[in-house]
Amino acid sequence: MTEEFMYKVVLVGDANVGKTSILIRYTERRFVESYIPTLGTDFAVKVVELKGDDNKRKAIKLACWDLGGQEQYRTLRRFYLSGARGCFIVFDVTNTASFEHIVNWHNDVMSICGNIPCFLIGNKTDLKNDRRISRAVGAELASKLGLEFFETSAKTGEKVDDVFELMAKRLYEKYML
Repeated sequence: MTEEFMYKVVLVGDANVGKTSILIRYTERRFVESYIPTLGTDFAVKVVELKGDDNKRKAIKLACWDLGGQEQYRTLRRFYLSGARGCFIVFDVTNTASFEHIVNWHNDVMSICGNIPCFLIGNKTDLKNDRRISRAVGAELASKLGLEFFETSAKTGEKVDDVFELMAKRLYEKYML
């Protein structure tokens, strides 16, 4: 018998960092080349299967909310962040401004959600020649903020599944053990 748990997870970060692309890659196994800004929020659910210490299977449903990064949605963030149990703060490794805004995103999430599992995600690692933020710099900021750090490529799929599966594990550990 499989136990089921559902958790709200939010993806936040500046516009055009790849939040929607990461979510589509994870839930639909595809990459969309064209940029279509998220208007307010988008939503998808995916189940992650875990095996617990008791050898029982756990079905962790991740209700993923992709929040628009444009400034005009700032007033809606409190509503969308409310009830989140986990968070991905996403930046674009080719865009220094998106990296510089991480602390603001982190503060928004923590002030509304409290101390929830939160990962810092450096996306677009496939754009090696355009990279502006090194892995070491990203990891250093994550450490200062108390976040786990990962790099992904929504385009190639690199590490995308891993971050969602680890988030499911962290959520189960925090809220069920």
